[in-house]
Amino acid sequence: MKKIITILMMLLLLPVAFAQEDITKNVAGIAPDHPLYFLDEMFDKIKVSFARTEVKKAEIRLEIAEERLAEYKILVDKNKMESAEKAMRNHELEIAEVDKAKTKMSITENARIQKRLYQHVIVLEGVKENVPEKAKLGISNALTSSSKVITLIQERLPAEKVMSKDEVRQQIRAELEKEVLGITNVEKPQEQITAKIEEELKRPKASQTISVSDKMFSMFGYED
Repeated sequence: MKKIITILMMLLLLPVAFAQEDITKNVAGIAPDHPLYFLDEMFDKIKVSFARTEVKKAEIRLEIAEERLAEYKILVDKNKMESAEKAMRNHELEIAEVDKAKTKMSITENARIQKRLYQHVIVLEGVKENVPEKAKLGISNALTSSSKVITLIQERLPAEKVMSKDEVRQQIRAELEKEVLGITNVEKPQEQITAKIEEELKRPKASQTISVSDKMFSMFGYED
């Protein structure tokens, strides 16, 4: 019944969502300083509610957290610190929900989220290097809360499942190296390849904010 009501709400809001597509075209997307930001938040909640497993919900929440991180950086660049702080508070809320999910997940699922959280921490560290001094405190707080959740998850894991950040970084680097080399059709100097890998390593999955209508399509499995 709850999902039926949610779908009806979405259908009622379709005209608003598609009108918003024109507003966000050729810009970074919806952020807390936008009057329709509440729609962005609403569709994020709907996406989480449609996830069938706790581990999938946790992964979606981490994607949302990285979207909030991208919003934070964009707003700091615009010197809109009040809105930026709202984006970071929303980031913290998503991380807190990931923490709550740990007791409902299996050892394998918690190990999966451990790795994903380390990826998130690596992204946070990369963002911290590239924001002005006034924004570094918010990123530092996010790093602290994310690292705390990793520690709490690791307490639920057997020793052989516990990973370090460096181990995760090496895994990601190997995956990125394979991807970069796989799509490279011409030979490039190793230093260029290494620079590209390091750039991708620090890039949030949500490197820009996403329009509401894009989120609606993605929820139902449609992509451009």
